Amino acid sequence: MTINVKFFIRVSKKSKDEATIRVRVNKGRQSMYAKTEIQVKPDHWSNRTGTYTQRAELEDRDDKVKKLDDLKKYIKDKYLDLPNKDNIDSDWLNKTIDQAFNPDKYLPENVSLFGFIKHHFIDNVDKRTNPDTGQPINYRTKLEYANTFRLLKKYAQEYGEPDFIDIDLEFYNNFVDFLRHQKVIIKDKEGNIVKEKYLAVNTIGKKIRTLKVFLNAATEKGVNKYMKYKSKNFKAISEEADNIYLTKEELTQFYQHDFSKKPYLEKVRDLFIVAAWTGVRYSDIQQIRPERITDNIFTIKQQKKTRKKAVIPINGVVWNIINKYKGKLPKPIS
Repeated sequence: MTINVKFFIRVSKKSKDEATIRVRVNKGRQSMYAKTEIQVKPDHWSNRTGTYTQRAELEDRDDKVKKLDDLKKYIKDKYLDLPNKDNIDSDWLNKTIDQAFNPDKYLPENVSLFGFIKHHFIDNVDKRTNPDTGQPINYRTKLEYANTFRLLKKYAQEYGEPDFIDIDLEFYNNFVDFLRHQKVIIKDKEGNIVKEKYLAVNTIGKKIRTLKVFLNAATEKGVNKYMKYKSKNFKAISEEADNIYLTKEELTQFYQHDFSKKPYLEKVRDLFIVAAWTGVRYSDIQQIRPERITDNIFTIKQQKKTRKKAVIPINGVVWNIINKYKGKLPKPIS
């Protein structure tokens, strides 16, 4: 038997400014209730739809909706994992919600390095926030966590799985040497190998920095007690990179190139030109709309990556591209 999960709020005189989002789980004729840790303004909520209203004046509405969707999925997945699905009640629901919001409380005793990384940085990464911004972990950081963990597991296949006690300078030298021999394979749309190359020095350094993020988190949680990774020689290697850029003349030449026979390339080119002249990330580029531009100045109230405000001048070339698409730039190709 499946369960139905619905979110709702109760508004009283005490909670007219903010209300707690609650959960109701229905399993056949049985109903269970619990509270979440999430507060919402009643004007921003609809009990009919069980989520935030479309008109809610929230710049991070999508993040808040995703948080509820993730919680709903978490509850359903926990239910499906139960060997005996008959013995669920409000206590089970409350504990499940607490596990969702406070996963570190439920870390198993004597957890291994790989177990900690999987629990903290892979399985529960959506419940963590960036300590610098207070915002959810962004997609690129999640990808970096996953890629570094993948390489650690690949290393373990060759050298054995390292635990906290094994992370010392000998491990560091072995892991860096291992990374130097890892290849990146680039394929075309048909799956044919176009290019093979070894990991760059700065990429290897990034993996070491990410490993230290894992270890610092484990140390802060009291899971790791071995500090040899803090040695000054356990460092992220790097080299000066060549920064490639286009001149104004090259940008103009690219902008004037005729891509009419390949419309999809024309769209890619136009988005690139907008990004080049404004410095706006691809993730924010669709925010550039005429109604947000005043006196040729475009203001991003909250960038997706940094969550900070940005003020950007709009030149004639960018205006031409905006008008070409009738005020709505095409979606970036992922």
